[in-house]
Amino acid sequence: MSAPRRSTESRPSRLALLVVAAVAVVAGIVVAVVHFATQTPAPVATPAGPAPLEPGGKTRGRADAPVTIEVYSDFL
Repeated sequence: MSAPRRSTESRPSRLALLVVAAVAVVAGIVVAVVHFATQTPAPVATPAGPAPLEPGGKTRGRADAPVTIEVYSDFL
């Protein structure tokens, strides 16, 4: 006894699946291009250079700066 044949109308054809997959890939590429093309780059801050050293050579920058960093080092 042979197995009953399945109807080819109930399952999608390979060509239809390939078309749907191709459309999905193209849509994804279009969305990515539009997303990255509409972003504006963040402004890049150009440093003004280091503040000059004070006459003692131990401080740099404004005296009223909101942050103070103290550096201690020992080469031994």
